Amino acid sequence: MDARIDWVMEELAALGAVHPSRLADDTIELRPAPAPPELSRKVNEIFARAGLRELRPWIWGVAEAGMSELVPQGTPNSERQHGQGMVQYAMTLVFVSVVVTVILRRLGNQVAKHSGTHALGSWLSRT
Repeated sequence: MDARIDWVMEELAALGAVHPSRLADDTIELRPAPAPPELSRKVNEIFARAGLRELRPWIWGVAEAGMSELVPQGTPNSERQHGQGMVQYAMTLVFVSVVVTVILRRLGNQVAKHSGTHALGSWLSRT
């Protein structure tokens, strides 16, 4: 067992706001969660001081020889995936908004056909 992994687990536990899991292959799984920038910076510093890097998304450990091409340097995968998740969330909201708008317009047209006037107009005239 790697003493660095033990040290990192202790440091992360001391932060209290993160919940790492030690995996059987002496790596640490740290799932992303919304966190203030200061906490993210502290977590990244702990991993950097221990010489650990992100081997796979959300999995940190000691990089073995020849593993440098697995995860490109720069933005960690978890941050990149968080950004992609936000884009997917925004696209889903746009899609749902369009579907609701289409349904409401069709419903309004159906009501207008049966009442002889536009649904909104008849509602406004009643008030």
